[in-house]
Amino acid sequence: LRLGAHFAAAESEVHEVLGAYSEALGIAYQIRDDLEDFSGESDSNDLVDLRPSLILAIAHKRAAEGADQDLISRLWSKEVSYLDERAEVDRILEGGDVAQKARDLRDAYEEQAIVSLKTLQNPTLKGLLRRVIGKIFGDKHLIEGYCSEFEARNAAGGATGAEPAG
Repeated sequence: LRLGAHFAAAESEVHEVLGAYSEALGIAYQIRDDLEDFSGESDSNDLVDLRPSLILAIAHKRAAEGADQDLISRLWSKEVSYLDERAEVDRILEGGDVAQKARDLRDAYEEQAIVSLKTLQNPTLKGLLRRVIGKIFGDKHLIEGYCSEFEARNAAGGATGAEPAG
């Protein structure tokens, strides 16, 4: 995004917004990926494949000290197999409400990406970036917010169509 802004000779404020937006969006996207891997909605499973993930990090932080935390640590370091310890690991994950915490974090970073666009002056660019979030996370209200800004600009006599990114 920032490379495109550079070639469009965008102002420094646009670069700052795009940096904050991209970081928050990237984190939210990775959390979504971890949740999909965890829930079986994707072709892979981070727990079965013993790949580090947010799910394991949250589980480790929330696990009761002692045997539960030790099991998650051994899973993280690939000393044990998830499939061999599935019942215990699932108990720890459910008891710590791990998936919900991950969803809450995803939502917070998604919101952070949206909020980062607040100071962006170009309604067309702002709308397109909000639509990116909507396409990735399926939030229709993000597109509605763009439409109201677009309609307000038109009602005030602004021209329709694309505007420069500066």
